[in-house]
Amino acid sequence: PLYSSAASDVYKRQAAPFTLGGLDWTAEIGATPWATDFYGANGFAVCDVSLGVSKDIKITDSFSLPLFAKATWNPRSEGAYFVVGLSF
Repeated sequence: PLYSSAASDVYKRQAAPFTLGGLDWTAEIGATPWATDFYGANGFAVCDVSLGVSKDIKITDSFSLPLFAKATWNPRSEGAYFVVGLSF
C-alpha cells in the first residue's frame, strides 16, 4: 500500500505473508521515496524492516486466543522495537 498525509509525506510499504513451522509470518519493508520531515529523510529512505508472527492458541472447541509478536527495525532512526500481544 501507498500511504500519504495531508502534508504530502509519502510512505510505501510492501508485505509478504508466509507460513513456516505451523505459524503465520509476515515480512515487511517500508520506505519513503523523497525528502520529508515526518520520516526524517533527506531523500529515499528505508524506514521499516519488520518480521511478524501470529498463531491462534486453541483454548476450547469454540474459543481460540490469537497471539502475535513483531520485531521492527527502522534503519533511518536506528530504532528497534519488539511487540507482543493478543487480539480480541
